Amino acid sequence: MDSDVKTDWHEGHSIKFKGEWKGKAFGDKGEVETFQKEKRLAFTHFSPSSGKADRPENYNLVSIELSPNGTQTNVTLTQSVHRQAEEPSADSAAEFEKNWRAMLSRLKNEVEHPTC
Repeated sequence: MDSDVKTDWHEGHSIKFKGEWKGKAFGDKGEVETFQKEKRLAFTHFSPSSGKADRPENYNLVSIELSPNGTQTNVTLTQSVHRQAEEPSADSAAEFEKNWRAMLSRLKNEVEHPTC
């Protein structure tokens, strides 16, 4: 999503995202939950632009898993409300899906047509 990511990839350490989305600057944050090089990344994510308070129940958990499939790699992405029993609202889930579809489409394009 055209963001700069700052982290050392160690579990329990911070991860910060800075960039621009829909014409507005953002600075999101979270914590690395799991990092297995070339296999799995999971991190919490909080966006102040959500208008919600910076509390644990307002963080999402994002997980990206890579699995080989012949000459290809399958990417499985999940996002859920972190440390909360309830599922995200229908509006939130639709927004998550729309944003991740755009992000995964860009990732696919970058992999298939690298610019460098």
